[in-house]
Amino acid sequence: MIDILNIVKQHLQSSEILLPIKLGFLANEPDEAVALYYLEGDDPNVYFEKSTSGISRPRFRIRVRALQYSKAWEQAVAIREALNGFKQGAELGVFADGDIVPLGQDELKRTEFELNYRTLVNQ
Repeated sequence: MIDILNIVKQHLQSSEILLPIKLGFLANEPDEAVALYYLEGDDPNVYFEKSTSGISRPRFRIRVRALQYSKAWEQAVAIREALNGFKQGAELGVFADGDIVPLGQDELKRTEFELNYRTLVNQ
């Protein structure tokens, strides 16, 4: 299976994402960061895809955290724009799964937003 989170991380780092990007865990430090997490994906469509087709539909989530609301929002929007229509050859397509979700502030008064994505992986 291709490493979706690392591919997305590299793409975001080459875009205008200014915050450090972590995989799988958003530690308490630094105050401003982005984290990418895997989510359970969708099952293959039983009418159009066989489990042996090599097509999978993993999902992932991105959490953005910053001290100032405006910085967190700007980075969430930049991520959404960087991933809009992103694909890697015929192997990977990334699709937004809803809007940017405001999560409010954490216990240290840092603003957080969340973005959810679906993928289509052809192996």
